[in-house]
This record gives sequence, structure tokens and C-alpha cells, in this order.
Amino acid sequence: MLVAPEYHGRGVGAAMVRAIVEQLKPKQRTEFVLDCGYQVSQGYWKKQLGEPDVFLSDFYGPGTGHMIWKRRVAETAIGG
Repeated sequence: MLVAPEYHGRGVGAAMVRAIVEQLKPKQRTEFVLDCGYQVSQGYWKKQLGEPDVFLSDFYGPGTGHMIWKRRVAETAIGG
């Protein structure tokens, strides 16, 4: 998923992830993965999901890392 910059800070990403998590529950999926390469968004997801499980430093070049979170559906609560 990608949230256009003009919609950042409006809860769009959180609403999308909440909807995705809710769709996974009846399908009996127990885990999901979220990855993020945008530095602007990484801070937000760290607040929502905690520290990433994987951090690929300098993935896109010096000082530009990529973060990956693996979370259990039942334990995930995304705020607005």
C-alpha cells in the first residue's frame, strides 16, 4: 500500500492496515508483514508497531534504510 503524501498524517495508513488486519482474521491468517522504505513513514510505523524485526541499513543508499515488521494478527492494534 502507498499513501499519497498529501494524505500523510490523516490516519489513512492506519485505517488501511486496520482493514487489512480485520480481513486476515476470518481467513485464519495469524501473521502479517509490513515493510517500509520511506523515512517519513518509518517513524510512524515504529510508534504503531514498535521496533522493526529487520532493519536493512543503507538499503537505498547511504543513510536510507528499509524496515520490516512481522506481527501476529491477534496482537496488533493500530491507532489513528
